[in-house]
Amino acid sequence: MTPREGYEAIGENYDDVLDRLVSEAIIVRFNQKFLNVSDYGDLLHSLEEKKYRDAFRAAHNLKGLSLNLGFTKLSEAATEICEELRGGEPVRDLEPMAAALKSEYEKVIRMIQDMKSDE
Repeated sequence: MTPREGYEAIGENYDDVLDRLVSEAIIVRFNQKFLNVSDYGDLLHSLEEKKYRDAFRAAHNLKGLSLNLGFTKLSEAATEICEELRGGEPVRDLEPMAAALKSEYEKVIRMIQDMKSDE
């Protein structure tokens, strides 16, 4: 699968990412690096442990990285958690937010892995 096909398959705008990162090779390289980023796992672990400051930091990192790589739906899901935790203790139930984040994260990871397998 080409990067363009991958982004289109998950409903993202490849041309926006290409404008920002300049070349397909850079997009592929940063996407591969995304597979090793620990923020998603750190976020889930911190939520389980009710370490909301750590969860906020991981959500904030994931939000920014996702946005830079053009994963806007994943970034939006991380933003929702980030904003809920901005004040510390959450007011709303985080489980639906975490489920939405997981769904988007898994789509992105599958897309990156599919790109990787075609190299």
